[in-house]
Amino acid sequence: MPAQVAASHDDKVARFDFRDPMKREAQLAEVREFLWRHWNQREPSQLEATFYSLEGDPGRYRIFVKPDKKGRWQIIVEFEQIEAALLPPGEKPRRTTNKATYASMTRIKKDSDSRIAAEAEADPSTYQLVLEGARNAKSLTF
Repeated sequence: MPAQVAASHDDKVARFDFRDPMKREAQLAEVREFLWRHWNQREPSQLEATFYSLEGDPGRYRIFVKPDKKGRWQIIVEFEQIEAALLPPGEKPRRTTNKATYASMTRIKKDSDSRIAAEAEADPSTYQLVLEGARNAKSLTF
């Protein structure tokens, strides 16, 4: 299933399904572009992405870019993993969840690990996003 942006005139919600491994890198570039644009322009948004294990079990991310109650911009990442494919017959699927709130997002060049200035234009296939500043989690890179 190709990346899909939800039917919305303001481009605030995006949904991605990573079932096809041949489209993974192109879709990740779209995810990075969507998140960076909304973070950099301080526009509230929501992104939903579903990834799959080799066995086909889904892992779902919900990522929100929005201000907190004090007006500080943040990135909230919610993750849910369902494990079922390799469990013995009759055993109930296992559900794992996690949530982290990050205070910053930066772009790092893939080939040199150097930061890209916030105002600079950059092809999202050439950089990674790094989320940092969470009290309850390590930095997240994708």
